[in-house]
Amino acid sequence: MSTQYFSAKFVLTDKDGKTIFERIDKREDEKKAYDMFNRAVKDFYKDVNSLK
Repeated sequence: MSTQYFSAKFVLTDKDGKTIFERIDKREDEKKAYDMFNRAVKDFYKDVNSLK
């Protein structure tokens, strides 16, 4: 399998549109882009939950 590249920007805003939390995730691996996306979403939720 060839190297896959993935990048995503996650932005959490309040009702007024102000940014509460932002995460940019860039990954490079020989895994499927779909799998990298799933891990990125899980990491985003983990970081957001740590804000509590």
